[in-house]
Amino acid sequence: MEEKLEEELEEALEELKISCRVQGYVKGMDVGKYMENQKVKKEIAEKMLKKDMDVETIAEVTGLTTEDVLRLKQ
Repeated sequence: MEEKLEEELEEALEELKISCRVQGYVKGMDVGKYMENQKVKKEIAEKMLKKDMDVETIAEVTGLTTEDVLRLKQ
């Protein structure tokens, strides 16, 4: 009985480890996608600034804050 309980505990622990690895992987992918998205937004904003578009319009179109756009302008 005790041996079976130990086996079940080990299996549950292994499943938990796998689940944690999967969750970590998914979280990492989400963070990576977010960072890439921010990078693209900033690249678009920089191109818009070069076309002398106003900061408010750039912020509205890209979803960046006006502060972020102003930082890119410097």
